[in-house]
Amino acid sequence: MIFWKDIIARLKRRLSYEDLRRISNEFAKSGREIEPLSTALSKLAKMDFSKDWFWQWELNVSPSLRKISDAKSRETQALQCRVEIIQNQEAIEYNDFLITFKDSEVRDILLSHKYSDVPNLTEQERWGTLIMHYAFSMLTGMGLSGLYEQQFEKYLPYEEFTKPHIVVCRAYTKILCYTLIFTEFLIWNEDPEVKSIASTYKHKISDKILHRLHEAKEDYEAWIQAGHVEGIDTYRARFLSIINEYSDSLESAKKSLETLSEKLGQRRT
Repeated sequence: MIFWKDIIARLKRRLSYEDLRRISNEFAKSGREIEPLSTALSKLAKMDFSKDWFWQWELNVSPSLRKISDAKSRETQALQCRVEIIQNQEAIEYNDFLITFKDSEVRDILLSHKYSDVPNLTEQERWGTLIMHYAFSMLTGMGLSGLYEQQFEKYLPYEEFTKPHIVVCRAYTKILCYTLIFTEFLIWNEDPEVKSIASTYKHKISDKILHRLHEAKEDYEAWIQAGHVEGIDTYRARFLSIINEYSDSLESAKKSLETLSEKLGQRRT
């Protein structure tokens, strides 16, 4: 829904911080009842009823909105909004991979790595922190995407610059997480079969594709930050070429991890 204040905002030479906060909040609020965000927010409320979690998110997203508001023109505000959107997308992909991962023991390996700078967190505290980061990144995605499509779409369509980034970001996140897991298995697990599967993945898949995906992702993000709006098809073709080349390897990695999870599960029972 577009309000008269939003229409007036479209006519301004640049948007104020209050304009940005109000518009992004409207879009974020409209998504609070949509799954899986609704469940994540409910879990946060159960963990701490004393906090207004939406307000906590507002504090979290405020620095991004400040950066956008500090830009000197509407066009440069659009650019900064694109930068904030793609930076948040990586957080969305990483948090989503962790929160939807089924094997709790394997997931805790990733959580330990993600929160290694806070070593005293318990498993339950790490899980709670992940839910918070997941909910906040989703709210930020909804708020910024709605803001961009309503106010900045004419400079570079939202779908045009986000779709290629989501494709490469999702593939990179999966390979990175698989690599972290299999590396841990190589170091700490004594089972020869587990070590063999982990070693095969690392040498045949991870060592080949992870660097290429990271380089492609970084190049695209630098291209966005430089303010370019032409030539996006070149990056899209590059991403698809890498992912198509290793699509079988990605599926093999997933199956290998499922096999290891089953073995670990059998041992736990």
